[in-house]
Amino acid sequence: MRILVVCDPPAGFDLAGDTTYALMLEASRRGHELWTCQPGHLGLEHDDPIAEAEPTTVTSADTPADAFAFEARHAIPLEATDM
Repeated sequence: MRILVVCDPPAGFDLAGDTTYALMLEASRRGHELWTCQPGHLGLEHDDPIAEAEPTTVTSADTPADAFAFEARHAIPLEATDM
């Protein structure tokens, strides 16, 4: 599955108690493709909803800098995601 997570910047997550991080970590463990964006990165292109999103790798770590790796952000149609 391709999962789009609309969230605050992951660099600010408190990993010890953040449910978004826990859900992302489990989705990654199950082999799902993760993308992240912030609410301001949602928009329309020719009346079709899109997200300026980043493919995101999530791993178990103690700090956000170690937990997340991001690829280049680009526009993807929301219909191309499963969640």
